[in-house]
Amino acid sequence: MGMTKSKGWVFEGEWKNGERKGRGKETFPNEDVFEGEWKNGKRHGEGKEKLSNGGTFEGEWREGMRHGFGKETFSDGRVFEGEWRDNYRQGHGTETLWDREVFEGEWNHGRRNGKGTEMSKYGYVFEGEWRQGRRHGFGKERYTSGDVLEGEWDDGIFGRHCKYTSVNGDVYEGQWEDGRRHGHGKVTYGKDGGVYEGEWDHDAPAGQGKYTAPDGSICRGTWYSRWEYDQLRVYTNVTSADGDVYEGGWKEGKREGEGRYTTADGSIYEGSWKNDQLHGYGKRTFADGGVYVGYWEDGMHSGHGKLTFANGDAYEGGWREGKRHGYGKYTAANLYVYEGGWFDGMRHGPSKQTFASGNILHTEFHFGLASTPGPRVDPLQRLSGMLNAEAVLGTGLSFLIVGALSVSFQWLRSA
Repeated sequence: MGMTKSKGWVFEGEWKNGERKGRGKETFPNEDVFEGEWKNGKRHGEGKEKLSNGGTFEGEWREGMRHGFGKETFSDGRVFEGEWRDNYRQGHGTETLWDREVFEGEWNHGRRNGKGTEMSKYGYVFEGEWRQGRRHGFGKERYTSGDVLEGEWDDGIFGRHCKYTSVNGDVYEGQWEDGRRHGHGKVTYGKDGGVYEGEWDHDAPAGQGKYTAPDGSICRGTWYSRWEYDQLRVYTNVTSADGDVYEGGWKEGKREGEGRYTTADGSIYEGSWKNDQLHGYGKRTFADGGVYVGYWEDGMHSGHGKLTFANGDAYEGGWREGKRHGYGKYTAANLYVYEGGWFDGMRHGPSKQTFASGNILHTEFHFGLASTPGPRVDPLQRLSGMLNAEAVLGTGLSFLIVGALSVSFQWLRSA
């Protein structure tokens, strides 16, 4: 045991045959200090090195180099704890950076190499493969939101293909660019199981694509990467599971704009849509041959329109919430024509009925019931009295004119 000094260098410890051996403490002119075990004049075994810049190393040494398990610290707060070989980090180790980012995994020649996990200060976690200090190969990145990105990295750069699983259950598999879905890809929606497969442009469907709904309905068409008030518009073709087909405008998952809708039973609508409902001007041809041409609101006849029935009957006039409302004309084929007011689907207000025989009846309706006297005129017969539900009720006079002869009588009921 002894002390040796030379130009600021000091060694305190054991010597044997002119070489340091056993335990000893070495101090350098720059105030670096090593204290530990020696063999054949070299650091060998357990030892602690304290550097003048504030860094330290405590661990195993072999033939003068860090070798085995050791812990290295830096003045800025960085820490490495793991395996060493020939002065390099080699094998398994954990590195904690000054900003609290943590890497745990394999090292080779001082660099991250092999499998490892990186925990960012921002909260995301990367698990995957590394090469020469950079992500390289397959990996998964988990975000604080719960979303997961999976794919291939090449020399630190994420590749063009990935799998992205959102916390809401949506799963995207396809091309990727600048952190967004871009190119061809497929997304399965976790909420309902619907699937979109086609082209993407910076996270939005754009170009040719196909959407398959949970019920088997299929939507094919062209999506446009154009946002208006944060709503995506698309022109597409949809075939539902029951055979219905829609071709036309689409907005935020709902039919919008001009479109044609054909049901499996043969009914066809051509016209305007809004919020997935018939809305605006349009024509609907029913499976039985009936036709409505006019205005719609929220899927119901509303405004002016004409409905022609398969048997030839027709109504033309005002509508409200799918019911005749306002002024309208109803034609019963080969029987009569009603012209007058309507309210909530019922005849209401003054009216005129012209029969096939030429007879004309004027009366006032009140919520579907005829409630005021009114003359009925034809070339041979004239009657007046109270009308109710289109039948003559109450007491009145009927005049039958035959030539110059006029006969009057009272009645209680007449069809």
